[in-house]
Amino acid sequence: MSTSYSNLLSLLGTPDTDPTSLLNAAMEFSAESAEVPELASAVAADAGEKLIEALETSGARGMSDAFIELGTLYRAGGTWRSRLIERHIDNALDAFRRADTLGHRDGSIMVVDTIYHSGRTDLASEAWARLRSITDQDPSQTGALFMQGLLTQEGFGVSRNLEAAMEYFREAADRNDADAAFQLALYFLTGECGVERNDDLGIRWLERAAELGSVRAMHNFGAFYGVGDRGLPRDPEQSLNWYLKAASSTPVPHGEASFSAGVMLLRGDVGHPQPLAANAHLWAAVRVLGEDVVQDRLDRMDLIWIPLRPSTAVE
Repeated sequence: MSTSYSNLLSLLGTPDTDPTSLLNAAMEFSAESAEVPELASAVAADAGEKLIEALETSGARGMSDAFIELGTLYRAGGTWRSRLIERHIDNALDAFRRADTLGHRDGSIMVVDTIYHSGRTDLASEAWARLRSITDQDPSQTGALFMQGLLTQEGFGVSRNLEAAMEYFREAADRNDADAAFQLALYFLTGECGVERNDDLGIRWLERAAELGSVRAMHNFGAFYGVGDRGLPRDPEQSLNWYLKAASSTPVPHGEASFSAGVMLLRGDVGHPQPLAANAHLWAAVRVLGEDVVQDRLDRMDLIWIPLRPSTAVE
């Protein structure tokens, strides 16, 4: 049994346990279950229920972060991010609403994001109303401006207006929102959202998005340099560098960037083959994409990978 799970069970069994300690234990166990795929089969069958209980309990005692984590787990249920809890959008929305009620800054925007990305058109009006309320109360919330752009672009809870959508994206990007900068890059590079394709402008916005930390922008640079696209030369070294940046720039690995970096290192596209480095990145890809997906792709590329499984704390 993992140490983090044992600690969680101990705190749950302690009357009047400190909610902060309980939340920290739940977050540690949640992170470990995402990091270590084998953990799901190494703990009790009701481990997911215990995790929910811990987050519910600490949330009920005023810890708004508990409801953010709970909502995130329900929303990502069944994926590498949430191996122990099944996906349940209504429960995710309920958790995010409870976080908002407790005053969590991200509670309301997470409600909106979940409504939009799960395609809940029955709640589209709520999503738009929440966005308007957020921007009225806190104009510095660039995430709300970005989401207003998405909803306006799609006509989701509001009349569709491509020109207005672009203005929302521009305003958010001008305030250093990475997602908005990437969205502008995407539109100029593809000629979507009513704009004329302009690769030069698109690459400039892509650079800005990468500077602001967008792993999607970094991954796209890796792809463009890999084949020579959108006015950029084919440059394997630049391609690998961008893939490596995307793969390592966040605690959550970018699955596609990790896979591409692993392949390039395995083949020796830059210099000579580096099997150990390739192994690390391919395992990071496995964590997100799944082992079957990674192995199938490698088979179709006629590449042989002898996996060296990373050591884990699970016994």
